[in-house]
Amino acid sequence: MTKSKAFTATASGDTTILAAAGVGKAYSFRYVYHTDTAVGVKFISGVTDVTGVMPVGANAGVASSIWLHCGGNEALKINLDGAATKGGGHIEYEVNDVS
Repeated sequence: MTKSKAFTATASGDTTILAAAGVGKAYSFRYVYHTDTAVGVKFISGVTDVTGVMPVGANAGVASSIWLHCGGNEALKINLDGAATKGGGHIEYEVNDVS
């Protein structure tokens, strides 16, 4: 079952979007992120990069059209390489069995 969640991310560094799904569980997700400040954005599963750094220009955004995947029992985080005045987005996600 697909769920959705809005999130805010403006601080430089990691911001947790979803806490770890639990033992034997992992997330599949796709996203939209928009910011008013030029910043590099990447998504992280636990401590492992899910995407590379995506440069986003001021008053612009980035989105995935494919489903990306986290590792088992790992949090989903967004990482900004600089602070933004305003920034946020939306994810669609599923919790999957990985046993």
